[in-house]
Amino acid sequence: MVGFVALILVCREKIRTGHGGESYRTGHGYQFNHVGALVLIVHVPAVMLVGSAIGWWQRRDERDFERKYSRRPR
Repeated sequence: MVGFVALILVCREKIRTGHGGESYRTGHGYQFNHVGALVLIVHVPAVMLVGSAIGWWQRRDERDFERKYSRRPR
């Protein structure tokens, strides 16, 4: 968690000082920049929210299907 917060702070500082477009190499050797990293970090909660909504909708649909078409006597 501390490393994640540190990455956000470093990216923010680099962008604020005008060096956000400079590229660097990741641990796997990919070339990346601080603006791209911050954009990916911002998209993580959005993707998790959409995934949670899809999961909730699927569970609700499965419960409704089970309730309507269950072979168990009511």
